[in-house]
Order: sequence, then C-alpha cells, then structure tokens
Amino acid sequence: MPHTTPPPRRVSPRRWAAATTAVLATAIAPISGPLMLTGAAFAQAESGEAGEAGMIPQDTTAGFLAELGLFEAAHRIVGALYARGDIDEARDQLAGSHHALYEDLADDLASRQAPGFAAETADFAQAVNTGASSEIVEARLQNLLAAVELARLATTDSAYERVMGLKLLLDVANADFSGGVDNGEILSDHEYRDAWGFVETVRAGAQAMTLAPDAAQAQAGRDILAQLERIAPLFPDLQATAAPGDPNLIAAAAGWVEIIALRLR
Repeated sequence: MPHTTPPPRRVSPRRWAAATTAVLATAIAPISGPLMLTGAAFAQAESGEAGEAGMIPQDTTAGFLAELGLFEAAHRIVGALYARGDIDEARDQLAGSHHALYEDLADDLASRQAPGFAAETADFAQAVNTGASSEIVEARLQNLLAAVELARLATTDSAYERVMGLKLLLDVANADFSGGVDNGEILSDHEYRDAWGFVETVRAGAQAMTLAPDAAQAQAGRDILAQLERIAPLFPDLQATAAPGDPNLIAAAAGWVEIIALRLR
C-alpha cells in the first residue's frame, strides 16, 4: 500500500451484477464439490488500489457492512503485526492504510443510527503509537472489534446482507492480492497484508455465524469457512515472502459466498 496521504474514500459505484450472473451460471456443483469456477466473471483487469475503486456499491447495506469490514481488517492487521513484535511495521501499516480512517465511516454510522466507535479507534491508535505493551494493544483491539460488531448489528439483522458484505470483502481481497502478488512472489507487503486481513475478517464473520441459533445461518457460516480453507495456501503467514497456489481461488470463493448468501434470502 502507498504511504502517502490517501484521497477521500468515496468512490463511484460500479456494476457487479454481471459478474454475479456469470458466477451463478457456473454453479452446477454442490458447495462441497470441487471448485471449477472460471471465465470472464473472475478476470481481474485492475489490481491493488486501482482495482478496489468502485468494487463496493455505495448506499447499500451490504456495501456499508463491507466498509466496516475493511476498517476492521485494517486494525486486525496492525494488531497482528504488533503481537509479533513488529511494532514499527504495525505503526507503518496503521499510518499507511486508508481503510483505517474512522472519519470515512462517521457520516454513514450517524445516518444509519448505528453506534460510533471513535473513542475505541483513538485508544487503539494511541496504544500502538506510544509503544504500549502487547497486552494493552490486544485489549484495545478487542474493545474496538466489539464496538464495530455493535455497529454491524445495529445496521441490519439480515443474514443475507451480512454474507453479501463478506462476499464484497473477498472481492477486495482478490483485487489487492492480484496487485501485491505475481506468480506466487509477494511484490507488495502492504497489499498482500490487506488481502490477508480481509480474508481473516471474513473468517471471523463466518465463525460468528456458526454460533447463530438459526440453523440456516449456522450452516452458512460453516460453508463460508469451507471456502476459506480452499484459499488458505495463498496466505501461509502474515509476513510471508511467497504465496503459493492458484490466486483465482479467491474470486471463486467470493462467487460461492454469494451463492451462500442467496440461499438465505
């Protein structure tokens, strides 16, 4: 990721229904079967930051949930780096990630009457930037993640929208992975880490769904986790130097997650 001050985060929406149609047209195997999703629906013409532009539809519930997920992922990455003792890297990641900007979420949180988490965001940043103990940083991260989840719960009770938000996160992970990795070689640590963080945030969301009292939601969570297992070889470690495997599997996983969401409508 670039280290310069990023431009405002608002982007113009771009149609993604065509990709959805193409994915669904190939969905002839059960979720537990082999993934054979290929074709133009998964072509990534853009990469990295440029590839993110317009991927999240604005003014939709799923899009807002995805924006919350991007913010969550940015802070998960920082927390993970800090826990490993890579404090300078953690600070650099926090300073260089435009996904970590709370002000980009503030207006939408207010318009959706969702609770904010400005204080928790500031507390976490203060701990990271002042070299607090790893225990304090972890505690503040967990406080922040809990506050983000409260905002997410206040936004919608629709399992379909929540899963679609996770699908959009995988779309962005695919774009950043494509921009940061070439033939298994990691060319951009920031973009690879962002992709890692987005996938881990999807994982956390899916794990939470497995605990839902509703059987369909719980199964959806398990199905999403199964798809993430297929792409696990691409993310051997947060600080990996190589990312072996077929990168097209990230787009394939996103396609399956959309199918999982449609089953919840």
